[in-house]
Amino acid sequence: MTHDFPQLQAPILLESGVFDAGAALAALDAGDRALVRDFAGRIDVAEPSSIAVYGAAEQGAMETWLDVAIKTVADEGAKRDVRGVDRMLASLRGFDRLCGARPFLFGRTGFARLRREYARLEPAVETNAVALLDQSIGLRRVSKVLERMDTENRAHLARLSTYLLCGQVRLQELRASGAGQLLSFERRLHDIALTRQVALQTKAQLMLLLDGNGRMIDTMERALGHTLPLWKSQVLVALGLSAQAEAQAQVKRTRRVLLRQSNDGLLKAMAEVQKQLRVTSYELQVTRRTEVRR
Repeated sequence: MTHDFPQLQAPILLESGVFDAGAALAALDAGDRALVRDFAGRIDVAEPSSIAVYGAAEQGAMETWLDVAIKTVADEGAKRDVRGVDRMLASLRGFDRLCGARPFLFGRTGFARLRREYARLEPAVETNAVALLDQSIGLRRVSKVLERMDTENRAHLARLSTYLLCGQVRLQELRASGAGQLLSFERRLHDIALTRQVALQTKAQLMLLLDGNGRMIDTMERALGHTLPLWKSQVLVALGLSAQAEAQAQVKRTRRVLLRQSNDGLLKAMAEVQKQLRVTSYELQVTRRTEVRR
């Protein structure tokens, strides 16, 4: 059996799981059809050993590639902590619950309490943000691996489809010529068709994985680029409002103290004035009595 594999200008990538040799051949241009028929005409079905190796190298390469791909994705996945987002959200909700209580905002210790709580949460939030960034980078690495896997899988799919097409063209020619004993070759083509079906399923699964990774990366980037800055801006507003509330309370306390002191001073001054008036009135009365006696 020849090992000269036809290099088609338009690789055969039919989406259907049921391979239709007639439709596939009709979809090729004249040059590619000539290559397929030439390769099919040189397939040796007389020797069992030749039948056994037909397309076997591509099937073996597919299995080896899948083993490497599984190990790569598993290793990348083991490096990621999938609970980073949950921990960050738990930290943010803890501070949000404190801000949502609100009564202490107008108390004496509101600002100090908010500041202490933020100082306690801020390291955890920053640590989780760094972990989230690492996860995003890890997911991007996995996506690149998946993209390479998808490209490689498409190449395997194209070659398996070509082997299957050439084999079915050869099988039709043999049947047309009345050749017998084709069961072994039919089984070999069935095995290739099953491997091609695996490649088709892998193609769909890779697309799902890439879509899921893309969604997760978008979620993480939104958390880092929007959610976290928005939360920090809310913290700033909460601290500012708390500081304003404390300043207003301090101003009110100071005014009350000053008014009380001023009132006490006025009362004392009025009492002293009244006392002086009473003394002066008494002296005037004594003076008048003395003059009357004279």
